[in-house]
Amino acid sequence: MINIIKYEILKKKKAIMLILGIATAMEVFLLVNTTRGSFSYVGYLFLLALALFIAHIIGVITFYSRDLKSKEGYMIYMTPNSGFKITLAKSLAAILEGLGITALLGILLAVNVVLLGGFTDGTGTFSYNLGPVPIFYALGWLLYIISAIFASITVVRTIFNGIKFGGLITFLTFTSLTSFMGKFAYLPRSASYEFSDLYTGMSFYIIFVVLTFFTGWLIDNKMDF
Repeated sequence: MINIIKYEILKKKKAIMLILGIATAMEVFLLVNTTRGSFSYVGYLFLLALALFIAHIIGVITFYSRDLKSKEGYMIYMTPNSGFKITLAKSLAAILEGLGITALLGILLAVNVVLLGGFTDGTGTFSYNLGPVPIFYALGWLLYIISAIFASITVVRTIFNGIKFGGLITFLTFTSLTSFMGKFAYLPRSASYEFSDLYTGMSFYIIFVVLTFFTGWLIDNKMDF
C-alpha cells in the first residue's frame, strides 16, 4: 500500500514542482507589490487556493484516466495487488497531495501575516482555530468526490468501453452518483449544524468505502487490459 502511494506521488513530481514554482513566483510578486498593513493578499490567496484546488482535481482526473488507457499507466494493475487496494492507494495519494497544497497555502498565509500584517488575536500574534468537525467534514468530502470520480471513469472504461462521447458519459455518471449518494449524506437543516456536519462527514467516509470497493470490483472483474 505504502509503495503504491509513493509511486502515485512520485510520478506526479513534475506537476508538483510546477505548482511550487508558480506559487513561489506569485508569493514573491505579492510581497513586492503589497504594502504592509494591506489585506489585499487575502484575496490573492483565496484565488490561489481556488486555482490549486481546481488544478488538483483536474490532475486526479487526468492521471487516473490515463492510467486506465495507457500501457505504462495500467501496468500497476498487472501486479498482485487487488483493484480495491490500488484504488484506495490512489485515493490516499490524492488526499496527501491535497494536504500538501493546504500546508503550502498555510505557510504562504503565515509568511504574509508576519511580513505584511493581518489576522491577530489582539496580542499581536497570529491566531485562528479550526475545529475537528470541519476538518473531519472536509476530508470526508474530498474522499467522497475523489471516489466518485474514480468510480465514474472506471464505469465508462468497463461497462461503456468503446462508446462515443466517453467524456460526456463520465460527467453524467459522476453527476448521477453524487446526486444519488448525496441523498444519504445530507440531513435536513432542522438538525443542529454541528450534528448535521458530523453525520454528513461520516456519510462521506461510508460512501467513499462503498465506491472504492465498487471501483476495485470493476477493475478486478470487468477491466480488459
